[in-house]
Amino acid sequence: MLAAFAACAALCAFSASGEDSQVLAEWDFSKGVQGWTANAAAPVKQAPDGIVIETDGRDPQLTSPALDITPQDGDVIEVRMTASRPGEIQWFWQYDPSGPSGGLSQEQSRLAGLEDTRKEQTVAARTFWKTGKHITGLRFDLPEHGPGSYRIASIRVLRGPAAMPPQWRREYRLPVAPRRIDVAKETPPATHAVASDYTVAMWYFAAWEPEYTWDGWRQVAERAPWRIPLLFDSSDKEMNYNGIQFYRASNPRIVDWHVHWMREHCVNLMLWDWYPGMHPDGSFNPTFFGNRALEVGFLGKEQLGGPPVATNRFADTMPFAVMWTNHKPSHGIGKGLAEYIVDQFFVQPNYFKIDGKAFLPLWSPADLISGAGGEAKAKAVLEHLRQYARSRGIPDVYVVAVNGAFTREQMSSLGIDGAMGYNLLLTGGWTTEFRQIGDRVVEDRIEDFRTQTVRGHEATWNRMADAFGRDYFLPTCPMQNWEPTHRPINYIIRDHSPQEYERLLASAKATIEKRGLRKFVSIEAFNEWLEGSYVEPGTQWGLTYLEAVREAFKTN
Repeated sequence: MLAAFAACAALCAFSASGEDSQVLAEWDFSKGVQGWTANAAAPVKQAPDGIVIETDGRDPQLTSPALDITPQDGDVIEVRMTASRPGEIQWFWQYDPSGPSGGLSQEQSRLAGLEDTRKEQTVAARTFWKTGKHITGLRFDLPEHGPGSYRIASIRVLRGPAAMPPQWRREYRLPVAPRRIDVAKETPPATHAVASDYTVAMWYFAAWEPEYTWDGWRQVAERAPWRIPLLFDSSDKEMNYNGIQFYRASNPRIVDWHVHWMREHCVNLMLWDWYPGMHPDGSFNPTFFGNRALEVGFLGKEQLGGPPVATNRFADTMPFAVMWTNHKPSHGIGKGLAEYIVDQFFVQPNYFKIDGKAFLPLWSPADLISGAGGEAKAKAVLEHLRQYARSRGIPDVYVVAVNGAFTREQMSSLGIDGAMGYNLLLTGGWTTEFRQIGDRVVEDRIEDFRTQTVRGHEATWNRMADAFGRDYFLPTCPMQNWEPTHRPINYIIRDHSPQEYERLLASAKATIEKRGLRKFVSIEAFNEWLEGSYVEPGTQWGLTYLEAVREAFKTN
């Protein structure tokens, strides 16, 4: 495998069933529920080998009887169960049941993944609960957001030796890094575009500007200095971190190279993350710096938030669409937002259309509802967008949900036409490891590309194709490694490679052919550098991932 990682323990430093562990509490559900209670979303039936729960996924919960456990480092909660689908389970614990929400909170919880739906599995999670207090109760939440059948054989609380956090996982690096390219001195050569009969859509994260101080180039340079883009600008003195020269995404010379590479590798649609803002008076604010690359670097405007341009320099070479990236705090519906989307983007000659309709990915229907103040108001927001688009000569708008679409009926009630995805992390199962960063403990959720990432993609594709038919657009994720983000939860795909990704793309094409779907595949992402999801040419992988895309989609 190209991606080489150091071997380390999957969940904790001891076997949950081994001789080194001490059983603090145990419930064998073949003997009954033994004091556990269920909410209405988790109806319990007794079976000879445990309890069975058939749920529609609306927050199913089991609550333990009263406990009195003095916690220690190394304590683990373990469940033995089978599941009809992979998903995410969550443990909560309480110190004081008289507190808010019964003493339960996200800070006192731990997530774990169901990996194998074909046979019984044992899922263990190290708690990292606070010492010096007594655990008075547990709550066990089954997977949400969809129906499932679960048989729970037993639950145990175990004590073992404290687990040592794993060291940094070594990432693959090319034996000889490619030559870096100074855009102040070099322009792209003549582009030899490679044709494809697929729409190959590339998600494009464009916040690499001097204002990007929290997960930007400085963090890449200090925490993962082998993840370096080939492009840099020697004339831009602001973009130097840790002795490494980078670029700003709004530099038109950078965009020239990116479009050049995409066209030479079958990518024929750019999907831009676009972040709306809102002024205190409730009006739309277009000036988030992460949108500068789209408006200045790609469309050629003089400044971010300025008047629209009549056309753009990529009008004949690269179609584009914007994702209304409405996750919090960008979920507000500022007055004038719809007009800005239409006047700035939809009217451009190369704005991408589906069936003649302007294509608008929406990050989250749930956040649209929250920002609008209810489902009826959310639907009205989309209808206003459509009405204004028609007034400007756009026949209609095709709104496609990126996250949170489960049924066609659910989306149709909001006026949403279809579903797609950004990435499909954890859909095929994962294991958990922990790292100590200063005085913080962070959780790493790790999935194996061949046995879990691929399986999760294929299962999700088929489930969503069943629900949406031709209104489902297949997403793919080539790689992921959030380790240098230092977030509380980090997503990591191990043993990925360009060759494995090309096989995943072949599976995507086979699924599209078999299910009669549109020839549309998205890739996440071109340039998520700190999250370790990028096919942009760099010193670590060169052009190998783009070459995999070209081999998968070129017209023979």
